Amino acid sequence: MHAIICFKILTRYINLISYLIQCTVLIRMFDLTTVGHFAIDLISSPKIASPRLTLGGPPTYASLAARKLGSKVSVISKAGEDFTREYVSWLKSEGVNLSGLRLVKGAVSTRFILKYRNGGRKLQLKGQAPPISPEDVPNTLRTRAIHVAPITNEVSLEAVEKLRTLTNTLSLDPRDFCGDLMNKGMCIQRSVRNKKFLVRSMYTSRRLTKSR
Repeated sequence: MHAIICFKILTRYINLISYLIQCTVLIRMFDLTTVGHFAIDLISSPKIASPRLTLGGPPTYASLAARKLGSKVSVISKAGEDFTREYVSWLKSEGVNLSGLRLVKGAVSTRFILKYRNGGRKLQLKGQAPPISPEDVPNTLRTRAIHVAPITNEVSLEAVEKLRTLTNTLSLDPRDFCGDLMNKGMCIQRSVRNKKFLVRSMYTSRRLTKSR
């Protein structure tokens, strides 16, 4: 009987410690959180012998750059079943927190074909991961800065509205709002599609600047 009581008490302590550890992870303060899709890029160029698959997208490049500066980084993103364990392991080994990455069953990751020729580049979309909604943004997120960088118009305005309530510093890469997907997924630069999005983002930036 005594052994049973001790076992129950020990189990309760283990569960409590496990819960506290989870809470600590959830409320960890990051220096930078990047929001947008990872991209699996098939790159061809006269400088390489054959086309090469490379993990790209803003969550990759922004996070790795910030890590080089010693920052604590995380991402909010979605990818499909083709986002391999090797990608996950490599990002974690580089110090990128992936607690905000959701791998969606039955979906594909965002994929591009990039062809570099004569100093220019052709970009073709071959796959698109599910969009990022407010539900994908954890209420427990604690970060000094958030960088929103969509590449296939995947971040909703509602998600950005929620993100701006979680930090005093929010930046936006507007490139995706200045492009169009043409025939067979070919991408070209055009005029801004979602002016409301950019105007509201600029208003938010001014308001945050004046409030500091």
